[in-house]
Amino acid sequence: MDSAITPVTVRLSPTALDRAQSEGAQALIVQLNTPGGLERSMRSMVQTILGSPIPVIVYVAPTGARAASAGVFITMAAHVAAMAPATNIGAAHSGGGGRDHGQGMTKKVENDAPPCPHHRDRARVATRSGPRRRCAPRSRPPSGRR
Repeated sequence: MDSAITPVTVRLSPTALDRAQSEGAQALIVQLNTPGGLERSMRSMVQTILGSPIPVIVYVAPTGARAASAGVFITMAAHVAAMAPATNIGAAHSGGGGRDHGQGMTKKVENDAPPCPHHRDRARVATRSGPRRRCAPRSRPPSGRR
């Protein structure tokens, strides 16, 4: 899934699970890259995953992908959750639906921002200590030296 969580993506979940089960698959792997989506759609997908007769593996990928907002809950509902390098998960609170929610929305945007370029190759870890700190750009060496 490489889109927002909507009623259309909800219809894919049971179809994929039915197909995986009928083909004798040991598990269903869902590759996820989402900015989030509708709460009702997310709840439906979570219920489908929790009631799955086979394990569901959610893989946040490719590099640079995110499982934001509704994607957090889908990832956490999976039997196994995995993330490619330089992906992120987080910002799981109301986006406001077009209304200004002040600091909450500001924090969501800050936490969902991509990493600085020279840290993209590092795995990112969510913590409860607050928003990630942004680092300063690397200074370039004086010309002639590297």
